[in-house]
Amino acid sequence: GLGDVYKRQIFAFLEKYRIEQAKILLSSKQFTVTQIADQLGFCNGFYFSKVFKKNEGISPREYQANRNNLQ
Repeated sequence: GLGDVYKRQIFAFLEKYRIEQAKILLSSKQFTVTQIADQLGFCNGFYFSKVFKKNEGISPREYQANRNNLQ
């Protein structure tokens, strides 16, 4: 029903927000992937990596390495 649509929209928004926060933390180079997963409330680093890759097309470690090359 309509409630399910709202739940999916909220979940999708929160996931996108958490990934955007992860990108900021990854770019800072101050935290490991596991620490970022913990900070953002993912159940573990493996799940965080899966969600990140689904959204960004690359793993968090690849993203962090690419950010290192750009700076």
